[in-house]
Amino acid sequence: MKRYLLNFNFFSKSNWLNTYRPYLVFFILAFLLFGQTILFNYTNFDDNLLLNQRAFFNKPSNIATIFSTDAFFSVNKVYFRPILNLTYMADSLLSGSQIFFYHLSNILLHFLAVCLLFYFLKKITQKKTLSFVLSLFFMVHPALVQAVAWIPGRNDSLLTIFVLAAMLFLIKFSEEHKLGSFLAYFIFFLLALLTKETALFLPLLIIVYFLTINRKNKLGQADKLLIFSGSGLAIFIWFLMRKLALAGGAPLDLNLVINNLPIAFTMSLKMIGTAILPFNLAVINTNFDSSFIYSLIILPILIVALFLSHQKRNNYILFGAFWFLLFFIIPFLFSDASSYLSHRSYLSLIGILIILSEIDWLKNLDWYKKNIKIATSILFILFFVLSFKHSLNFKDPLSFWRSAAINSPHSSLAHNNLGLVYFEQNNTEAALAEYSQALLINPGQKTTHYNIGLIYLKENNLAKAKYEFVAELKNNPNSIESINILNSLNNK
Repeated sequence: MKRYLLNFNFFSKSNWLNTYRPYLVFFILAFLLFGQTILFNYTNFDDNLLLNQRAFFNKPSNIATIFSTDAFFSVNKVYFRPILNLTYMADSLLSGSQIFFYHLSNILLHFLAVCLLFYFLKKITQKKTLSFVLSLFFMVHPALVQAVAWIPGRNDSLLTIFVLAAMLFLIKFSEEHKLGSFLAYFIFFLLALLTKETALFLPLLIIVYFLTINRKNKLGQADKLLIFSGSGLAIFIWFLMRKLALAGGAPLDLNLVINNLPIAFTMSLKMIGTAILPFNLAVINTNFDSSFIYSLIILPILIVALFLSHQKRNNYILFGAFWFLLFFIIPFLFSDASSYLSHRSYLSLIGILIILSEIDWLKNLDWYKKNIKIATSILFILFFVLSFKHSLNFKDPLSFWRSAAINSPHSSLAHNNLGLVYFEQNNTEAALAEYSQALLINPGQKTTHYNIGLIYLKENNLAKAKYEFVAELKNNPNSIESINILNSLNNK
């Protein structure tokens, strides 16, 4: 027994990647890196709006309501994401009013996503060690911190879990032709759709998968028809549920799509740069403030490395490129492109990892050689430290919005909300300075004039207060709060 213990090597080169040990490593790292987030508070950026429904979430009888309205329980009715709110309900039922449990769930979801990623990369690349290393860097990647440290960021880790599970079961179905695997694919695809609209592009990715990576696996007509009809049925169910829940919601704005095209292109190039060199990250990215410098460094190197890789499989590179296109660039066209939250790169980063796995230099590395271990460990520690430091920006509203205003100085939203934090701390001078900066950047910024009006109202300067509430109504005619205050002031 003693001799066995002396010879035992946790990282045995021969078989340890086939055991539970990689998953244990992921679990330990997840809590070493993100354990401190359990003590974090709200950022007051969507999380307070979502989770102030906790009294609602404490009643399981409200599940039907979750599936019959939008994610924010608002009148705007834009986002149909019931699975996200179901996870909040589960957290609320388990923890009551304790916010720590929401952060704990985010860590566990990230851990599960990394486990599935490792299994998926092993499946398609057939490179166990490389898959483990890539999954490790995904685990500690600074650009993905927002999906873990910010409670609403879990929507993208949830989406990734369901998309990877759906892909894995579809691959299994194509190999074994068992109905159970197809049904599992159908369920996970539907769950992905009910988590985030981005999942709508998964069937397109599946077509690309069978035309590239899995082209040698000839599917019979019956299997093709089953996949096609099953995917269509899942989309139909999602569309019908969404239509019923968001009746009267905002229609698709084609002008928005057209205007977003150049922004989507530039932001995608910048995202590729930060995927390799994740420095100077912001909690809210704007196209104006984010830098091209990292892309200018990385893109030529990446292109040359792929060009010189004689063992590369172009079909895998094409599949990775489509993964990135379908899960990052195209969804970007249908959203507000004035700002970009880095948690949205969570799922799309996998496409870049697939492309990187085809570089000969990475493919042929002996990861167990001493000098390679040292170099990889140094890079890993750097990513770990950057992620740990970046996560601290999410610990409370002041940290979050001060970081947003510093790293994205051209974001009027960041300055407006930082001003609100200062106002809540009774620092009206600092609040006015931030509000003024917000209006200087964007004179049409909603709620800013209203927030200034509250300061003057507090100081009993009624003339200036009225002016600000009137100005708010010009920017935001639906500001019920401004209307009510003006009516109250006019009746005095």
